[in-house]
Amino acid sequence: MLSTTETQSFFSSDRAHHRPHHELSYASLSQSRLCFIPANTALYLSGKSEFGLDNLQLFANVPEDFNPETEWLDGSTPAHPFFDNSLRIQAIIRNMKDDLLHHTLQGCKVILSTLSNQEDQEISFLRQTLDEKRELWKAIMSAQLYGVIYMVNRLDAKQYFSPLITENLAAADAIDLFLRQDAVAIRAINYAVHCFVTKGTLRVENPTCFVPPNAISSIGYRHVAVRKQDFEKPVEDVLADLKPLWDLHDFAHLTTATLSPELFGNEYHAHLFKLEPSLTALVRSPGMRTGKGPRISDGLIFSELLTGLFAEETEAVAKQQKSHTYKSLTATLANTVADYLLGRRALYHPSTQQMIKLDTPVTPTQLAVLAQNKAYELPASEIEQRVFTRGGTDDRDPLFNMTARQRIEFLARSRSWTYFEVRNTVKHRAHKESYRLVAIYFLENGTELELSRKILESVTYEDWEKTERENLWSLLK
Repeated sequence: MLSTTETQSFFSSDRAHHRPHHELSYASLSQSRLCFIPANTALYLSGKSEFGLDNLQLFANVPEDFNPETEWLDGSTPAHPFFDNSLRIQAIIRNMKDDLLHHTLQGCKVILSTLSNQEDQEISFLRQTLDEKRELWKAIMSAQLYGVIYMVNRLDAKQYFSPLITENLAAADAIDLFLRQDAVAIRAINYAVHCFVTKGTLRVENPTCFVPPNAISSIGYRHVAVRKQDFEKPVEDVLADLKPLWDLHDFAHLTTATLSPELFGNEYHAHLFKLEPSLTALVRSPGMRTGKGPRISDGLIFSELLTGLFAEETEAVAKQQKSHTYKSLTATLANTVADYLLGRRALYHPSTQQMIKLDTPVTPTQLAVLAQNKAYELPASEIEQRVFTRGGTDDRDPLFNMTARQRIEFLARSRSWTYFEVRNTVKHRAHKESYRLVAIYFLENGTELELSRKILESVTYEDWEKTERENLWSLLK
């Protein structure tokens, strides 16, 4: 668990730890066309550069002395409060992952105990190594693909796991082979997450709405919300399931919510549920795959429209038809989505293979709902590279066809983001940036000035820096 005795000093929300990276200013937008505001005025596009790499090319390497504990793979610290406090972040992650990995090894022990041939030499060897070389088991377990996530991150690989594996090559391969057979790794992680929630010291709430199936919504320090029925199933049933039950991305949310509950904690159950269904649907995103739900919903824009736009831009880069930095790609996607939100253009919906366009532009009220939701989603995406490694299920993930040893060695040397890591974070950045652009457009055109101003201040954290964080949903009751 996230031990208060070991990490209490790291979990303070005292603002004295935060050093703002920017000065905020409003920039002008033409009424006839959205123009991208230079990156140095956009909070989440203007992170504090660590290498002088303000315009690092897409998928380019950071310098050879890159330190995954304190530096970031696009060359800049994400400009969210507290993200420059690497010591605090690592303490949170280490406590959380130590607990999670402890439970995965317990799951492996249970699985090994059920194998019928108790005297098999290989099984005996695995039992022995599980007792004597637990850190090696944690390393190999961390390098297994669970859904689209590997628990191992670049810091784990470089500082801990790579040297350990070099000394235990045969044992590492034997453990890897066992974990890949009969979905042992998946079953053990299913078991571990179940134990993490039910047998630890978390404060667990069971709201009756706004928690997706098998999701863990992070409210704050050791404080989560889950559906009661998801964790009432017998642990034996969890251990027997051959498919991933949970989304490990939720542990990125737990990291950020612990870092600052006020800024990054889930507030669906405190505020969102009070809004009318037409507004909550913008977050719930029904019909996003069919295109029959709200056409400005978070899910439809992020999972459909931005995925298509990202693929189009990166394919052009691969063909050397375009050149992009992380910031220019974010800006391009953001401007396109902002135009869509204002009803100025149609965008391609990949699942239906149709172009879709809004009949009426987004309203400030709708924008407030969407912007508050993105305040929860973007920081968790940004923190992912410190928690684990996002992969995929095809060759765009360079780790996909590798053994556990190869994955760890790759990540130990890695100095660039991979495709799925970039796609997830850049889409979130662009999504939030599009909201900032639309909020400024509303202000320039005198549209619901008070609400539009509050949206802009929320998106840029200016409300928090001036006084205190204001939940946009609470303004719409």
